[in-house]
Amino acid sequence: MYTGQDLGEGWEFKILRANTRAFRHPDNLKQACDEEGQNGWVLLEKLDDSRLRFKRTRKTRETASAGAIDPYRSHYGMDPAKLALIIVASIIGTLSIVLVTIAALVH
Repeated sequence: MYTGQDLGEGWEFKILRANTRAFRHPDNLKQACDEEGQNGWVLLEKLDDSRLRFKRTRKTRETASAGAIDPYRSHYGMDPAKLALIIVASIIGTLSIVLVTIAALVH
């Protein structure tokens, strides 16, 4: 829970999510924290293996170096749209192979 004091003191918060349980692995957790740290975000808590909560002061927003990572990103890892396209392409490819194989066996 955020207290009125947290919000009143000029803190901003965000949750970083991953499609997989990426933060289960210490290397991924460290990489995510390092990337977010470029923009002044500090790990507040690890909610689970796929969600992290960060905070930073609003003053930090103005003084943080402009890192290569979007300071307001909310997703870690592969873009969900790309992942969906890969899954759909894999399904279509597998079905195509199965149908061609069945057609070849029938003739």
